[in-house]
Formats: sequence, structure tokens, C-alpha cells
Amino acid sequence: MADTCKVWDYIYSTEGLPLINVQVSVVLSAENSRYSDGFLGFVVPEARNAYTDASGYFEIDIIPSSGLAVFSEYKFLIPKLYYSKLVAVPDASGARLSDL
Repeated sequence: MADTCKVWDYIYSTEGLPLINVQVSVVLSAENSRYSDGFLGFVVPEARNAYTDASGYFEIDIIPSSGLAVFSEYKFLIPKLYYSKLVAVPDASGARLSDL
């Protein structure tokens, strides 16, 4: 299992132009989900945030869903676009959000 998975993608306008400095947030969808380190778990309830760069690109390192004590999906949010998506983060070094 990968320690973290780099979830990434590009965000574009309807005209195909990169959207710059757009916030992307991710939160666990299940309350009280914990990371399982084999000994002690720690709660990871806070949101993680990233912002798109000049090319519309963002990336966020996330613990894979299988690494949580209670399997959980993550909710990705892009408030500016009124976008929300529930995904299971794979055991991989990286994954494109639009492919999940």
C-alpha cells in the first residue's frame, strides 16, 4: 500500500482556459475515520486544501481509502465551480481526480 496518493488534475473554464488560484478541498466523508498505522490511529477530520497554478493544475497528497481504520470515501470540493465528488482514493502513488 502506498503511504499517500497524489490526487491531481487540471481545472479549465468552459472556454478551455486554465482557472488560476481556484481552491480545491478534500474531506473525509465518514465521521471519525482514522488512519491505521498498525499501532495507534490518528484522526484526520480536517480539510486539506490546494490551489490551482497558472496552468490550472492542482495536487493533494491523500492517505488511500484502504489505509483508514474505517474504509471511507473522500469528498472533493471545488466551491467556485459548485463541484463535489465522492471518491475512493486508490493504493497508488498518484491518480487523476477525473479518472476516479
